[in-house]
Amino acid sequence: MTVIHILGILLSVALLPLRGLTWQPWRQWQATMRQQERLRERQRIARILHDNFLQQCQCVQLALERQVEQCDFASQDKAALLRLANQANEAMAEGRALILQLRQDGHTACLGQRVDALGAMLLRLRPAKFSCRLRPALYCLRDAYSDELYMLLAEAIRNAFMHSAATHIWVADFGCQADLSVAVGDDGVGLGGASMDNADSARHYGLLGMQERARLLGASLSLDSPTSGGTTVSLHLKRAGWA
Repeated sequence: MTVIHILGILLSVALLPLRGLTWQPWRQWQATMRQQERLRERQRIARILHDNFLQQCQCVQLALERQVEQCDFASQDKAALLRLANQANEAMAEGRALILQLRQDGHTACLGQRVDALGAMLLRLRPAKFSCRLRPALYCLRDAYSDELYMLLAEAIRNAFMHSAATHIWVADFGCQADLSVAVGDDGVGLGGASMDNADSARHYGLLGMQERARLLGASLSLDSPTSGGTTVSLHLKRAGWA
C-alpha cells in the first residue's frame, strides 16, 4: 500500500462526519427533481387524454342526449336511453376526476373509499353485488404507490363489471403489516384462457397495464380464471421499503 493510498483512506475517514451533511441536501434535491419530472409527465398525459379521448367521448355523449330528446320513442324506451345518457355523464365525470388526479400528483381519499366510490358508480352501469373489504390500517402508503395500487385494482374491478357477466364482484385483502395480498374476484364467465403470460401477445392491454403497475410496486400479480367460470386477480407485495 502506497503513501497516497494511506493518505486517501485517512482523508475519507476524516470526512465521514461531513458526508451526511453533504449528501442529504443532494438526495433531497434529487428526490424533488424526480417528483417534478413525474408531475410534468403526468400533466402531459392528462392533456392528451383530455384533448383527444375525453373530448371525443363528450361529443358522443352530447349527440346521444340530443338524439334521445328529438326522437319519438315509446316512453319505456326513452327512459332506458335517458338512463344510458346519465350513465355516460357519470363515466365522463369519473374520467375528469382521473385527469385531475394526474395533474395533482396525489389524492385525499383513502384506498378503501376510492374503491367503494368506483364500485358505487359501476353499480349504476351494471347491477350486481359488490363488496369491498380493505382494512384502512394496511394502506398508509405514499401517494405514488397508493395511486398505482388503486389504478391496478380499478382496472380489475372495471373488467369484472363490464365483461364477466358476474352477479357478485368482491375486493378483499389478506395478510399482515409485513406481507399483503389484495384480490379482486367475480363469479362470472371467466377470461377464456387469458393469462398474465400471454397478455402482450393476445393484446390484453388492461392485463399488461396491471403487470406494469405491479412491477412499479415491486409486487407479483397472478390471474386465476378456470374454465368453470369466475376470475380472481391477486396482488402479492411486501410493504418493506415503500410503506
